[in-house]
Amino acid sequence: MRTWDQTSQQKLRGGFYTPPPLVDICIARAAESTDLEGKLDVLEPSVGDGAFLSGLGRSGWRDRVRSVTAVELIDTEAHRAERHLHAAGLTGAVHRGSALKWALAEREPAFDLAIGNPPFVRFQFVSHEDKTHARAIAARHDLRLAGVANLWIPLLAAALRQLRPCAGFSFVVPTEILHGVSAGGFRRWLLERCEHVQLELFAPRSFPNVLQEVAVLSGRWGKPGAGGTRLIFIEHVHGRKLILTDDAVSPSTDPWTVYLLDRFERQAFAVARQSGFFEPLGNHARFEVSTVTGANDFFCIDDRTRQAFGLEPWTQPLLPRIRHAPGLSYDSSDLEAARSGGARSWLLCFRKSLPDPGLAAGPAAYLREGVLRGLPERYKCRIRTPWYRIPEVSPGRLMLSKRSHGFPRMVVNDAGVRTTDTIYRGRLLRKRSGLEARALTASFHNSLTMLSAELEGRSFGGGVLELVPSEVARLLIPQPGGSAKHFERLDQRARKALHGDALIDMTTDVVALERPLEGSTWELLARAHRRLRDRRLDRNRESQPASDRTGALAA
Repeated sequence: MRTWDQTSQQKLRGGFYTPPPLVDICIARAAESTDLEGKLDVLEPSVGDGAFLSGLGRSGWRDRVRSVTAVELIDTEAHRAERHLHAAGLTGAVHRGSALKWALAEREPAFDLAIGNPPFVRFQFVSHEDKTHARAIAARHDLRLAGVANLWIPLLAAALRQLRPCAGFSFVVPTEILHGVSAGGFRRWLLERCEHVQLELFAPRSFPNVLQEVAVLSGRWGKPGAGGTRLIFIEHVHGRKLILTDDAVSPSTDPWTVYLLDRFERQAFAVARQSGFFEPLGNHARFEVSTVTGANDFFCIDDRTRQAFGLEPWTQPLLPRIRHAPGLSYDSSDLEAARSGGARSWLLCFRKSLPDPGLAAGPAAYLREGVLRGLPERYKCRIRTPWYRIPEVSPGRLMLSKRSHGFPRMVVNDAGVRTTDTIYRGRLLRKRSGLEARALTASFHNSLTMLSAELEGRSFGGGVLELVPSEVARLLIPQPGGSAKHFERLDQRARKALHGDALIDMTTDVVALERPLEGSTWELLARAHRRLRDRRLDRNRESQPASDRTGALAA
């Protein structure tokens, strides 16, 4: 996580602006969503440079706009937005100040359309005043801001509360709306208050200067139907619009990633969840963050560095990356193989009970190298005294990859090694002490659990799937059974074909024998897992420049 001084001022205020193709799609969707006739009053709560005002001016229904109310925090941008407002031939005003403060003023819902691109700013970068305003909005409108919240959530909620019944809205939002923990409360809140909601997904990097993917969220404000809110998912692929989902759904905080699956795959997932054969991983084991060094490339060392600087007394065995564990068990022979292969298989632990490294020539020289690299000024290092004494975190009986390319992996820690924050450490819960680590690990890599990981986790650059501990705890796993007797066979399979589907296929066969599901459910679960995994990997491969992707953004 970046600190304030490591983040640009543009990013701190969410000052990235929307390209015309996304603006045009947003405005078109807002117009399609409203059920109102006659002249329309429009709200733009985060006007920025006025891109949406220009879009209104060039849209085919500009003459239906009676007035525009826009809000902008930065004075120079507000001036630019006013120029765009007048150039578009629109009537209205640009209010200067915080949109959250503006939204807190008591007023009756007065708008027929709401459009825009709210700033994507995490709360650690939000001013104290706006944090106070955001909490007040959440309390007033019964919105829960859980986890590491983002400014776009309370701002968008505040804007929607300004709408009349049957009004339309359309906003650019980050795709964390699909799965983000902090967005869970907003997903439920939205479905409780809208007749229909539509989410459109686009190719990566459709939004210049923003690394994360964005989507267009649109809908109609008003009471949901008796069967729930109509939820529509659309994906733009190579200039085509694909409808992924069009169903009535009930409000919940569950991730929306499941709606990327087809109807049959979703039914198979529901059958598995309701079978009674599976339960959350958190019922059996707890996974926690391991050692946070603040500089893994300095505190994780190989044999050569260890010997060259005489660091042996201050080192402990380490599994540096999950890829260095070829099987389901990581034992002393695996550790020796990693060491001989040049892996950073030692963790520097300058604990207080050991001799002072500053009094030994080799260790002192190594620490000076760290000082020259500026490590004492890094956040995790500067809050420690001395900066090089990392916290001592005991090894876990289980290890689980925090980030993964193909699929998350669980490994039994037979070598008793430590891990850094790239690998979670896990322990079996006392109430489940009879469950062996091998039984849990042997059954973990099945299609349902892997699908659960794709549904719970989130994707970053390069197609990497990340799971935070709360998401790990929600992963669905088979109930304790006889999988332990298959451990050695599955371990050998993993060592021979770790990067393919062979381990998942074999584990699925083992679990399916003990936990049979009706019809073709297991086949559909396998298909669903492959669909989401391949989508994640495909969408994060090198994409075309934005100038060559205009067709993919066609409305």
